[in-house]
Amino acid sequence: MSNIVTTEVNRLTTAEIAELAAAGIIPADCPPAQVAIFAGVCRSIGLDPRLKEIELIPLGGGKYAPYVRKDGLRKIASRTGDFAGFDPIKFDLMPDGSHKTAACFARGTMPLTATATVYRLVKGNRCPFTVTVVTSEFNKGRGQWSAMPMQMISKVAEAHALRMTFPEVTNGVLDEAEIEIAREIATGIPAAPGKPVLQVGTEKFAQVVRALATSKATLEQARTKFEISEDVQLAIIDAVNEYQQHTP
Repeated sequence: MSNIVTTEVNRLTTAEIAELAAAGIIPADCPPAQVAIFAGVCRSIGLDPRLKEIELIPLGGGKYAPYVRKDGLRKIASRTGDFAGFDPIKFDLMPDGSHKTAACFARGTMPLTATATVYRLVKGNRCPFTVTVVTSEFNKGRGQWSAMPMQMISKVAEAHALRMTFPEVTNGVLDEAEIEIAREIATGIPAAPGKPVLQVGTEKFAQVVRALATSKATLEQARTKFEISEDVQLAIIDAVNEYQQHTP
């Protein structure tokens, strides 16, 4: 491999590539052609991999994709000079305009949808671009989705809205909430199913509470069957205490 991988598009040297690989920003065994494409993307959208604004991740099947954090997408949009802000995420938006905010959801419960609106100046007018995403299409109950699902579905909604609003500078990059879906598409193989996510207010939640309250099971046993976040665990403890206080 020559010291300069490509010319005009890619300005990463072999030493710089080794440095990025050691930092986990690009895969150590990534083909030079993929590194060249990645460097071109970094240059075209103005993000610096050394600052971890953008990374290159393997999807499987010999495919790779640039991964940009939410703040990186906002940065790309703001550089166009047309970015005009965004609205707070709306959950379970209805046709009449009514919706919920994050404060409306009890511990462990999830919205069915998340809606994001991003504004762009078009011929001097502040125009809204709105996208609604469905939670069940993205939440597989694994990784960060099991730990902070509200944050993850919010990131998906905003990323989709930013891409629709600024397609010329944001298409072709993923955010962290979309990586698993992209891997399934790239390989044609669904990710291995994880344990179901236990959610407050469901029949399964009630069954777990009754089993714990009557000493028929322990919390550790429940964890072998369900993904239980910290918030849901606190809700279980509260529900068990209440059950024991009101049940003879």
